[in-house]
Amino acid sequence: MKHLTSRNQGNKALSISKRSKRRDTITAAVSYVSIALLIVSILSINYKGSGDSNGVFGVANAQAAAQEEGSVDQVSAASLAASIAQTTDISVEANVANLSTSLNARTELAQSNEAFASKPQMVATTEKNGVKSYKVKQGDTVPSVAQTHKISADTLRWANNLTGDNLEIDKDLVIPTIDGVVYTVKNGDTVDALASKYNASKDRIVSFNDAELSGLRPGQQIVIPGGVVPVNERPGYVAPRSTYYSTSTSATSSYATNFTPVYGDNGYVPGYCTYYVASRISVPRNWGNAVTWAYYAKASGWTVSSEPRVGAIAQRGGGLGHVAIVEAVSADGSQIKYSDMNGLAGFNRVASSDWVSASEYPNYIYR
Repeated sequence: MKHLTSRNQGNKALSISKRSKRRDTITAAVSYVSIALLIVSILSINYKGSGDSNGVFGVANAQAAAQEEGSVDQVSAASLAASIAQTTDISVEANVANLSTSLNARTELAQSNEAFASKPQMVATTEKNGVKSYKVKQGDTVPSVAQTHKISADTLRWANNLTGDNLEIDKDLVIPTIDGVVYTVKNGDTVDALASKYNASKDRIVSFNDAELSGLRPGQQIVIPGGVVPVNERPGYVAPRSTYYSTSTSATSSYATNFTPVYGDNGYVPGYCTYYVASRISVPRNWGNAVTWAYYAKASGWTVSSEPRVGAIAQRGGGLGHVAIVEAVSADGSQIKYSDMNGLAGFNRVASSDWVSASEYPNYIYR
């Protein structure tokens, strides 16, 4: 009787052990499948932007989208999957742990990568193409509106063809989101030409206007970041009065015969080469752009020579021209050192050159 009871107890224990193993097997299987599904879900969410041509970035920004940071939900889910896998001791533990680590790393890299911060269109805004609209209210002026929108007064004037500080109530203003020039692309325009004309960075023009692949389209409104409108294209610009010139083509011998120089305060636009030279040397305020300085200097009684001397104004033509100040002359007069603004170092910056050929500037102006 005792032997029979012991056998029954043994059979019961064996049955319980088998049921326990089956439960463990089923639990492991369910966990395995759950983890696998979770991984697939995370990967699907994480990479869906890189191949979706109708997504936020489109084909032109597919590479940037592929580097997009993992979301908080993705990181949390991956961390949870790693924890469950480790607890259940299943074979996908290393895969899930690696995914969790990578998502965290991508999040940190994205937060510290300047490339993401420098791409304005990656930040959701209500503006269109970097431009928004503003209706003028009572008391608004150009400086106050510019300050409110964190742009310069000149940027606001250029975008709205304004010549003063007063604003008409209820007028709709064009407000670029950064300093620069609002421009409508014309046939034949190129990024290089616009960058040169408006003294801007061609890389910033491309980046800000999403022109990496499609380029610029005629009729498209763009913003030229950091651009400066040439003086002769600014609102209210009045061209200099027509003046008679001799028929000679030489800048050193041809000059206006009925020109009257006007001396006084610096009459030139800050940031340009002419402004810098006029701040160093007392010159007439009505010589115009640098390209005409040799003409008007001769008419004003100044010496215009091809021989450089320290303290002279170096002048050359081409476009709006350029002027600089001679700081040093070599013993044989064949080389010079000069300083300028809006030349060597860019707009509104003064810089000095190394030794260069004196022939770089055909005209030297002094009294």
